[in-house]
Amino acid sequence: MQPTIERFREVRGRSVALAAPLAVDDLLAQSMDDVSPTKWHLAHTTWYFERFVLARTDGFAPVDPRHDFLFNSYYDAVGPRHPRPRRSLITRPTLDDVWAYRRAIDAAMERLLEAGVDDELAFVIEVGLAHEEQHQELILTDIKHVLGTSLFQAAYRPAPAESAAASAPGPASAGWRAFAEGIHEIGHDGRGFAFDNEGPRHRVFLEAFEIAARTITCGELCEFIADGGYETPSLWVAEGWARVQAEGWGAPLYWE
Repeated sequence: MQPTIERFREVRGRSVALAAPLAVDDLLAQSMDDVSPTKWHLAHTTWYFERFVLARTDGFAPVDPRHDFLFNSYYDAVGPRHPRPRRSLITRPTLDDVWAYRRAIDAAMERLLEAGVDDELAFVIEVGLAHEEQHQELILTDIKHVLGTSLFQAAYRPAPAESAAASAPGPASAGWRAFAEGIHEIGHDGRGFAFDNEGPRHRVFLEAFEIAARTITCGELCEFIADGGYETPSLWVAEGWARVQAEGWGAPLYWE
């Protein structure tokens, strides 16, 4: 499957859009060892396309060879890398440099896609786009922790005038999907892209079960808390209840 310029622009543009509501200080912060600054995510996902796609094309010169050390995450074959817990100390290149880096690599990638690529390189590009989508999830989880540690109780973006929960369907209209017991096939079926841990497709026996037709709302979770959900051991598996007791949980992380 040949990746299109439209698909490339959509994925790359989504990372930029996720960073848009944040102040410069937010983009640079690292609130714990397992959190990476948004600036680093923006650079690392760009470095992937430079290092694993453009570097394999004729006549391409790296923007800065030091990027291999600064923006490598876990690719041992590339060489040593900057320690993850110290990513907020990468003050050079600057944030403006990282934005310029993204623009330069995006332009080079679009020229490459316009010219066409072979199947092997097309697969590497598709992996890179899925990889960037993973980092978009990380941007949100990481910045949630960054903002959650702020005494100012900063929000990622202003709440809408009308809460989505207010207009969401209630529990009575949620609906359930029933699945009969028996042999079911799970795993990637070979169509489209998938990571290797999503296969191989195989058969498993499942007992009959039901699952809600939609995710719950924040309002419903509030009702669960108010109804004593965090005080009722029968609603938890043993390990979960032990953690609730040990940590003194009364609500999900970031809730008050």
